[in-house]
Amino acid sequence: MIELDYVFRPEEVIVGWDWASAPDWAYAYDAFPGDVHLLVNGEDLSAPWGWVTVLYFALCLQRAVADVEMSGVGVVELTESELTLVLSRADGGIEVRADWVPQAAFVELGELRSASDAFAARVRTDFERTYPATTENPRYREFQSRFR
Repeated sequence: MIELDYVFRPEEVIVGWDWASAPDWAYAYDAFPGDVHLLVNGEDLSAPWGWVTVLYFALCLQRAVADVEMSGVGVVELTESELTLVLSRADGGIEVRADWVPQAAFVELGELRSASDAFAARVRTDFERTYPATTENPRYREFQSRFR
């Protein structure tokens, strides 16, 4: 079972962007900082530091799952750090390993895909609801298209 959630930490927002005109890189480095809560079959792989760019994490996780399906390995790199979450095929399922915890977790691909898709959709919706001007920005649409 996967539990995938986040807590937005507005106090961690460093740059007060006008999201209607923000550059595409701002969505990876400055958008929606917070904590990511990730529990996979009882193993806690959460990133509760407040500075994780949740929008970027959600989209990268979705892309990493697609990469696992195609090549057997997918990687989520946390912005502004050298930390990674690595997904790889193993023993008929997917091994999920985070640099910041010693244990790995295992999950079925279908469950991981479903959880990552739902998480990315919810984070995008919440971000756009919090910053509605972002939907007017063509650079936001270009940013998202890199993950599909």
